[in-house]
Amino acid sequence: MKKLLFLFLLILTVLTTAPSVTKAGSLMVGMKGWYAFWGGIPEGLSKIADDEIDEGIEYGLNLSFTGAANSETNSSDETGKGFLAGPVIGYQTDDRMWSLSLALMYLSVFDYDTTSTGTFTVGAPENLNGTNTLDYSIELKRREIDMAVSRTLNSRLKVFAGYKYQSSENKLKITGTISEPTIPFSSDVNSETEIKIFTHMPTAGLGFVHPLTNSVFLGLQTGILYVIPKYESETKDNITGAKSSESSDLEKTFGVNLEASVSFLIKENIILQGGYRYQGMKIKNSDGSLDVWDSFHGVTLSALYLFNP
Repeated sequence: MKKLLFLFLLILTVLTTAPSVTKAGSLMVGMKGWYAFWGGIPEGLSKIADDEIDEGIEYGLNLSFTGAANSETNSSDETGKGFLAGPVIGYQTDDRMWSLSLALMYLSVFDYDTTSTGTFTVGAPENLNGTNTLDYSIELKRREIDMAVSRTLNSRLKVFAGYKYQSSENKLKITGTISEPTIPFSSDVNSETEIKIFTHMPTAGLGFVHPLTNSVFLGLQTGILYVIPKYESETKDNITGAKSSESSDLEKTFGVNLEASVSFLIKENIILQGGYRYQGMKIKNSDGSLDVWDSFHGVTLSALYLFNP
C-alpha cells in the first residue's frame, strides 16, 4: 500500500510540475466525512463470540459432569454507528477530461454494543439446566484509502477505475455470568478478542452528472468492487491469562459501491457536496464461522478547494 501511495504522489507531482501541464490543470484539496451505519461485520463478530462462549461452556461442563453438555447462546442484532473522515487531494486537467483523486479516510469513531443471552443443559445423570447473560462491547476502527482516475466521456458521463484499501480493527470485550441455580454453579466471563480484517479492492464504474443550474449539480456514481480480504484474530482470557491467535485468507468476492450527491460550486473554486453512499460486500471465511453481507452506508459531506499550482 505504501508503494501505491508513493506512485500516486509521484504521478501527481509530475503532472503538476511539468510546465505544459501546470498551465492547464488544477489541484484539489479538501476534507470528506461520512456518518455511517455499519452492519455485517459487527453482527458477525458477536456471532463468533456466541460460538466461542458455547464451546467454552460445553468444555467446562464436560470436565465437571458426566452427562453430555449443550449450550445455545444468541446475540441481539444491532447496528454500529459512527464517523469516518479524512483529507482529499486530487488533480484535474484544464479541459476537465481527466482527474486523479486520493482520499485518506483515517479518522474513525464507531460504537457497537449488544447483549447475548443463552441456556445450557447437562444430560443424564445430572439433568441440569442453566443460563448465561453476557454483554459484548466492540470497539470498531475502520480506515479506508481510496485512489481513482476518471475520464470524462461527455458533459454528463464519466468512467473511472481505482483501488481501495480498507482495514477493520475491532476489539471485542465480553463480560457476564454463567450460572446454574440448583447446584449452585456460577462462573464469570472476562475476555478480549482483537480481530483485524484487511481488504484490497480494485474497482471500476460509471459516474453521471445532471446540472440543475450553473452552480448546482446532481451526481450518481456506481462501481463494482473486487474484494480480496484477509482475517487475523487474537483472544486473551483476562481471568486465566490464556491467549490464542488465528490468521486466514477470506473468500474473494465482489461488492458494490453506490453514491448519490448534490454539488454546489461556490466562487468557481470551492465545491461543497452532500450525499448518501452505500458500500456492500460479502465477507466469508473457509469454516463458515464468519459469513455476512457487510454493509456500510450513510450521509457524506465534503468540501474541496481548487487552485492552480
